[in-house]
Amino acid sequence: MNQPKIAVDLILKKLTESTEQVKTRVQKASEVL
Repeated sequence: MNQPKIAVDLILKKLTESTEQVKTRVQKASEVL
């Protein structure tokens, strides 16, 4: 039962990381434009 929970945690972690990357990209793009 522990394995799937860890996988979900990793997926959520990656999702939040990619969300932060998208935010910074949008900020940089708006600064350039």
